[in-house]
Amino acid sequence: MGPYQYNPGARENPRERVAECVVSGSVEESIVEETRVPRHYIVVIEPDEDGVFVATVPSVPGVAEQGESAEEALENLKEALAFHLESMEMEGEELPPSDAPGREIRNVELAV
Repeated sequence: MGPYQYNPGARENPRERVAECVVSGSVEESIVEETRVPRHYIVVIEPDEDGVFVATVPSVPGVAEQGESAEEALENLKEALAFHLESMEMEGEELPPSDAPGREIRNVELAV
């Protein structure tokens, strides 16, 4: 394989992969740049009975996060979703299809 070895398990955060390069006995860390395709997913944020906000992604079962505000729940979900999708990719699993970009779901109140 040559003097460089890639270790996909070594990384600093879910959005960056860090490679271990072994060069004549010394170890150097370098960021592996990858071309990423933007993905869009619909997120549902709901308050629970305790007032905590829960964020889920209907098209990606099993990914959910919470926060004290809707914004915090969304930020936590972004991290969890990125980690989940990257894990699926590393395992060779097919990623869930993107939802249509720009598609929104709105809550409408009607008096009937």
